[in-house]
Amino acid sequence: MIELGHALPGGVRLTGDKGVNETYRGVIEVGSARLSAYIKLLPDRQLVNEMLASVLGRMVDLPVPRGFLVEIRSVDYPESPLMNASAASVAPAFAVEAIACPSLLRRLDLQSPAARERLFRAWSHWYSAAAFDDWIANADRHPGNLLVGGPGETWLIDHSHAFTGDKWQVANLRPDMVTKNQLGQAMGIWLKPPEKALAMQACHAAVQRFASIDTVLATRLAHVVTQLSAPDLDALTKFVTERVHSVAPRIGNILGFQGLPLGPVP
Repeated sequence: MIELGHALPGGVRLTGDKGVNETYRGVIEVGSARLSAYIKLLPDRQLVNEMLASVLGRMVDLPVPRGFLVEIRSVDYPESPLMNASAASVAPAFAVEAIACPSLLRRLDLQSPAARERLFRAWSHWYSAAAFDDWIANADRHPGNLLVGGPGETWLIDHSHAFTGDKWQVANLRPDMVTKNQLGQAMGIWLKPPEKALAMQACHAAVQRFASIDTVLATRLAHVVTQLSAPDLDALTKFVTERVHSVAPRIGNILGFQGLPLGPVP
């Protein structure tokens, strides 16, 4: 679930990556605990995307760091462009636990195709993560959105562009739409035909696990109920509920199994 807390003063703004939302490395307080975290000030749709994707990922046992909905006070972050622009004294922010691993983008030893192929082959969650990205319509799984530690340790981060995009509207939420799947495309490139068949079986098993999730409960655990209008919440819940049934055929298309009856399609 998304835990509630607040951001403490003294966060340091990250400025190295262009195009990244206003993000601070700081400390959050959750109950009686203080945790090192990345604190992201996000527009409303991106905040919802992060929270719901975080909950769904953790509900299906994927390596997604703990997520938090925290209050951040303008008096504690007086140089915040977003806080100054809104003139709000308090704003909600998404915080994610600080994992002590660099992104794949910053791993200089993993920049060649051969090195990345070895990385993904050693990662037990590769197939289910590809299926997950299709389920949540996340086309933004670039190397900066994967954290890499020791052998087999890879984390999924940054889901602000999930659910068809960072500014989605109800009309965008079509369960059968095809979105770019970067983890799936890597499977299509690197796996040989017998391996693709095994990968397809693993993806299908993952989808069956996804389909068992109570999506209404997930939206409550993610606290998106308080962030969306009733029509938007209904549309997003319906999208997640219905889209899961067409994940396997889309993965099959990437792997060359077009038309194979791999699961119920509404």
